[in-house]
Amino acid sequence: MTKKTQATLILSLTLFTIANAQKDDKPILRIDNHVATYGEFRHMYEQNKASALTPISEAEYFDLFTAYKLKVVEAHALGIDTTSSYKAEKEQYINELAQGYLVDSTAYDRYKARLVSRLNQEVHARHILVSVLPSSSPADTVIAYQKIEKARQRVLSGEDFARVAAEVSEDPSAKTNSGDLGYFSALSMVSQFEDMAYNTPIGSVSQIFRTRFGYHILKVDDRRPWEGEVHVAHIMKFPSKDNTAKQTIDSIYTLLKSGADFAATATKLSDDKGTAVKGGELPWFERGRILPEFAEAAFNLSDKKPLSQPILSRAGWHIIKFLGRRTERPTDEIDKLFERMKQRVPELHNLPTSSYMASLAKTYNYKWLRADSIVNIMLSHDAMDSKTKRIETLVDAATIDSKNLSGKDIAQKCIRNWNAQALPSENLTAIRDALLSDYEKTQLTIKSSDYRYTQKEYSEGLLVFEVSSNNIWNTQPDSATIAQIYASNPNRYSTGSRFEGKIYFCNSLKDVAKVKKYLAKKNIAKANSLAYKVVEGPINQGGSYDDVLWPASQRSAYVVLDGSFVSGTTLPIEKCKAQILTDYQQKKEAEYVSRLREKYKPKALVKF
Repeated sequence: MTKKTQATLILSLTLFTIANAQKDDKPILRIDNHVATYGEFRHMYEQNKASALTPISEAEYFDLFTAYKLKVVEAHALGIDTTSSYKAEKEQYINELAQGYLVDSTAYDRYKARLVSRLNQEVHARHILVSVLPSSSPADTVIAYQKIEKARQRVLSGEDFARVAAEVSEDPSAKTNSGDLGYFSALSMVSQFEDMAYNTPIGSVSQIFRTRFGYHILKVDDRRPWEGEVHVAHIMKFPSKDNTAKQTIDSIYTLLKSGADFAATATKLSDDKGTAVKGGELPWFERGRILPEFAEAAFNLSDKKPLSQPILSRAGWHIIKFLGRRTERPTDEIDKLFERMKQRVPELHNLPTSSYMASLAKTYNYKWLRADSIVNIMLSHDAMDSKTKRIETLVDAATIDSKNLSGKDIAQKCIRNWNAQALPSENLTAIRDALLSDYEKTQLTIKSSDYRYTQKEYSEGLLVFEVSSNNIWNTQPDSATIAQIYASNPNRYSTGSRFEGKIYFCNSLKDVAKVKKYLAKKNIAKANSLAYKVVEGPINQGGSYDDVLWPASQRSAYVVLDGSFVSGTTLPIEKCKAQILTDYQQKKEAEYVSRLREKYKPKALVKF
């Protein structure tokens, strides 16, 4: 692509974006002093079109949109938007809505990519552990920290890590393996340990870190590409004090070498009953996830050498059969491992939000200007009211988007987000995130049209609900009205009624006229091509198209019917009261909107 072509493309895209923004701001409806734009209309139309059981055109939806906006204007005239209940519910919803936007949608993708990278690399590390429980006293915690710190200094001074580990480490295995963990990859260790192992350079000793087991240091000896996984089956005999197990496994090996079927032999003779029923087959595994002696033998097998000689592990005697090997993990396995990772790493639960807040802190250049003062106040033994007053006296406590925040701006966030069990740095981050969240909510209406329109739609929806409840839904028909509605729509309240023919859904009244014209001329192909959807019957009453077909008085002007109705058996009025109530409320709705049209005289500023 040439620079000229590139520049032209960029300019075209920019103009397209500007044109769309201008179109969204275009006024399309005026009611009293209220002006609705094409952007909010399109937002509501697309949502309702996607969820509608029957197709609806923009022109058809504009009538519904106008009725909706008439109720909004009426609610404002009645002062419903000034009530405390409305304001409280609106604020609660806006807070909930904003949370969906205050997340980093790519955060999990990045961690998943990191998981794949780590799964493809194995680390060889040693470690030293000094045990201390999360519930240990401060004094015990200090003693444990001092012990691990001394061990680290010994290693950094040149002492052999293995020797220090054998002497100091409280990991039970350290006495025999001198802290050597061998090779491992992701998800083999607790998350803090894994992070430190992958972030420490080869040959280096890590900083002191803490897990639920206590304080650790580790040394990375090597890294290598992931060796892969093998798929094998085995026949096992439990060990015995005499030589019986060895003799038995040797005789089984002789049978197999003579041509005996491995799966059948495993089912019949293996002591591992969990795998015997599957012919001895084991799940795919990597070297570090099974007994070392077994892994060594399994990874030495191949298509050319598919059967091992009898080998001894801590579990017993084995004969292993090679079934396959892979050096890339299947996608579904990666997905399962990532879900497992999310469960075992608490930090990941809030990752999308915390990652987004960290990015906002950079975007808005958030800085603490009085961090030490806030920490000292919050750690003091003063009463909460006293702490609040002291924080409120702070001048220029923080800065966000080049705006200084005073102590009064942040006092309540400090009180509400301070956790006595957390570190001061963690509490400052929580307070920062709360301040960033509030600030970003004020920016979302500018940055996101979807957020702006959704917020407006819900705020107005609350108003529409109130006026609709008071004027439509809470009204009940008397017995005479019920009888009148029942008598006026005999086909509506019957069973077995159906329409036989076709329903043509059109985008405009002009298309409606053309479809009718072509149907009259029996030009079915032309009529079909003009409609954006054609549904062919028979269509029974009681299904998705009831509102299109019954009753005739409420049928859409953008629908053309080519066919006939077949009446069913009329139902007793007692069985139709729920449907009658619905029809009554639809009638009340039409009457109410008609009164509002007369009162406000809405003016359409566009034609669809």
